[in-house]
Amino acid sequence: MSKPHDIKKPRGRPELGTQPVTVRLSRDILNAIEAARRDMPVIPTRPEVVRIALIDWLRAKKYLKP
Repeated sequence: MSKPHDIKKPRGRPELGTQPVTVRLSRDILNAIEAARRDMPVIPTRPEVVRIALIDWLRAKKYLKP
């Protein structure tokens, strides 16, 4: 993963124009997410780690603009 996102979003209602995505993850993936969380300067939530990883991957594959 690249650098953690610097903007800390307030808790509350989700941002407009977003949709929840529900997925089941293996214990190995959940353990990797937890390890990644612990390595970040400010420990983000699990969903935020998944968003960061997904954004990084989509940008690396050129599906999402930087």
